[in-house]
Amino acid sequence: MKTDKLRRLTAASLVLAFTLPQAAQAAEPTVETDESVYINMDYYGAPTNTRIVKGVNLNGHTEFTDFGDYKDVYNMSTFDEPTLKEDSVYWKLNTDKNRFYYECIPNDTVNIQMPWNFDVSYKLNGVPVEADQCAGASGTIQMDIHAVPNTYASDYYKNNMMLVCATGIDMSKALSIDAPGAQIQSFGTYKLVMFMGLPGEENTFTVRIGSNDFESMGLIMFMTPATTSALDIMSSMRDIKDRLENSGDNLYTGVSSMLSTMQAVQGSLSSMSSGISGIDQVRKQLIKDRGTLDPRTDAALNALDELTGKSDSLIPELNSAKETLTSLNATTSSILTTLEESGEDIPEYQKLLNDVKTSLGNLEDLFDDLDDETDNSSWTIARIRSASEDLQKELNKLTDDLSSLSDSLDKMPDKLKQDVSTNLTTYVGNMTAQGGAGTGIFQERAAGQGL
Repeated sequence: MKTDKLRRLTAASLVLAFTLPQAAQAAEPTVETDESVYINMDYYGAPTNTRIVKGVNLNGHTEFTDFGDYKDVYNMSTFDEPTLKEDSVYWKLNTDKNRFYYECIPNDTVNIQMPWNFDVSYKLNGVPVEADQCAGASGTIQMDIHAVPNTYASDYYKNNMMLVCATGIDMSKALSIDAPGAQIQSFGTYKLVMFMGLPGEENTFTVRIGSNDFESMGLIMFMTPATTSALDIMSSMRDIKDRLENSGDNLYTGVSSMLSTMQAVQGSLSSMSSGISGIDQVRKQLIKDRGTLDPRTDAALNALDELTGKSDSLIPELNSAKETLTSLNATTSSILTTLEESGEDIPEYQKLLNDVKTSLGNLEDLFDDLDDETDNSSWTIARIRSASEDLQKELNKLTDDLSSLSDSLDKMPDKLKQDVSTNLTTYVGNMTAQGGAGTGIFQERAAGQGL
């Protein structure tokens, strides 16, 4: 009973139409054949058996050969029997009709690949159940049909075949029907539910039926080639779908970015809230410590007033210090100017000192000669006189050099003049003392000789 109520799934697929090659227009017409492939599936969408129904336009012919590997062939129009051969079937018909049908069961079902594979599942009141538990059940029966493109199908099938998934529900035995995205058409007491899938697309179709005693006529999947205009429409629809998907991706990215920004803003708001809480704590602490801060603030203001009064008394002292610094700056500038001017006379001072050194050296040599000659018995009055004259000349030159040096020193600043003058005076005094001593010795020796 349950088997009758839950019938097998049926796939009517690959409704193909093709014409055998024809000769030139002057030749007689040839046999034309079209075929449909019917595949029965179990309750869950797995294929169980395959049948091919062929329709033939005889065009006046009563004999023809169909090349194919068939296990069985059945005549569906006349009582003529086929002749099965290896990889072919031969027909010789006794009929005056133009249209002829026969059914073939192929040997190799693996070579027939549908554009889609199907996976059918069932739920009773929202709970997954096996198919046989739905037959005669009371409640809401849900059928989910998952259509997945078959990668082993030919490119023609994958790119050109459209899918129509349909079922019929007898509303005299059902309470409700819900099929999101489907076209629902009333046909007597039945409601026909049809879903459509585009070539190469994966889809999931859902049908919910409320019933007190569920039964189903099964699912029928039609796969048929699309027309040229339909393909153009499908191409446009596919482009629109791609754009919608891209727009959805962009929208998702934008929403994700917006959520990230909102999270960052939330973090900033949390930090701001913490900061405001801290400020409020400081405000409360200030209010609490106001009694302590006010006396301290008054004391600080009094101290500032006192400091202002003392600062006023410092202004005359600062002005006096400013004048002193100005005078000191002028004096320093004058000293620097004098030193710069004195720098030009330094070479002259060096020359005078060298001349003095030379004169003193000559005097020392002269005294040495006098010492040597004094011991020599050959000294005469004339030679002594000549030596005295030479000594007098050297002393005169030394005096002149010392006078020039003294005049130059008078032009130097007082402090520099004092230091240089003191050293030179000491040095000249020492040299003069030595020279006087030598003259005294000379006079004593001259007196001893009766000069």
